Amino acid sequence: MKINELFDILRNGESDTVEFKSKFNKDINREIVAFANTLGGLILIGISDDGKIVGTDVTDQEIFDVLSAIVPPIKLKLERISVSGKKIVLLQIDKSKYIHTYRNVAYIRIGSNNKPLDPREFVEKASESLLIFWGNLPACNISCIDNNSFSRFMKARHSVRNLPIVKLKDYLTGKGLIVKNKITNSALLFFGKDISRYLYNTKIVYLRFNRDNTERIEFSDNLVTLLPKLETHVKSMLRRIDLGYRGWKRKIVYDYPFFALREAVINAIAHRNYFDPGSIFIKQYPNRIEIENPGSFPPGVTVDNPMHKPRNPKISDMLFEYGYIEKYGSGINKIKKEVSEHPLVEVEFDVQPYLTRVIFRKTSKMSLDELSQHILDILRNNKKMSSAELSAELSASKKTIVSKLNYLIAIGLVEKIGNGPYTRYVLK
Repeated sequence: MKINELFDILRNGESDTVEFKSKFNKDINREIVAFANTLGGLILIGISDDGKIVGTDVTDQEIFDVLSAIVPPIKLKLERISVSGKKIVLLQIDKSKYIHTYRNVAYIRIGSNNKPLDPREFVEKASESLLIFWGNLPACNISCIDNNSFSRFMKARHSVRNLPIVKLKDYLTGKGLIVKNKITNSALLFFGKDISRYLYNTKIVYLRFNRDNTERIEFSDNLVTLLPKLETHVKSMLRRIDLGYRGWKRKIVYDYPFFALREAVINAIAHRNYFDPGSIFIKQYPNRIEIENPGSFPPGVTVDNPMHKPRNPKISDMLFEYGYIEKYGSGINKIKKEVSEHPLVEVEFDVQPYLTRVIFRKTSKMSLDELSQHILDILRNNKKMSSAELSAELSASKKTIVSKLNYLIAIGLVEKIGNGPYTRYVLK
């Protein structure tokens, strides 16, 4: 590390990835474990809490002797820097795919503090690290299966994948969906009846934030029943936009890329952390839609490296058979591709330690034509106007004005208020 980089770190102070230690002691293991279990980080030995250089005489052997108390062992990078005759030791810890403990306690990093994991959090972390699989755990007796849902699933997989229709017990046994005479969580999530009796956190919540109120709809059926209902509802919440002629053909699109939204929702179902008590949320704001699910990307998987490494392998496999996943590991790239071809929306992936959020944000990738610019200029000088008033003002047909207004609404520049003859348009 260069000296100027060191002073930048000292100026910024401690954080969720930086820790200062004026003296070396065995408790440094807590910081090392917490960093490894969270995002990774940097420990500077010989720096006081207020960022002053005090120096240290700790040896490499003393450090490695202390590290032996961490289970499983942690690899780190050790570097020494001398500033004005004072020695500083830098320990760089990478984020680990394992769960590490010190004296049988696992720690995580929150802000500039190290927090012990309680049993529930430990299980969640184990799931994040792909050490245990929620979907493989036993849930209830086979009588929990809804036979109609299973039958629909069989017909769908035969139609989509040309897979044979088999009996319930044969399918459950062949797929490893029965454990100790009980169906697993994966089977219950897909085919169960009244699943909320057993699975309290598997619902999907759709929130639509309007000017005066918030609409909330919860979907809590098994996946065979839920997915078609959710797909229909999401489509009903989108607006069809006439973009006019593109060459010889008229181009009409949804104001959000529907199949990219669908892919993001399926990814959330397939890869969320079901040990987390939270739900999947679809949040529709005036200028964006966010799909939020508990759980981060599995170790080694990033937005730029979207390999197939499912947190819930059984659920992913059944979603593939059901026709909702086309090719393993292709979801993120499919989202990026469709958004890149959509004229109104950009996408952002917000990946946190225990939360993933996919944000579809409206932004015009197309330049506005002269008439649209005139509409915006008029609305800037008037609080609200009807389409008829704009039509008269601009000497254009009402149909043309409404088409331009719908486009401006779609990209988040204009808002429609009121209904029928009381409909008015205002700037956002």
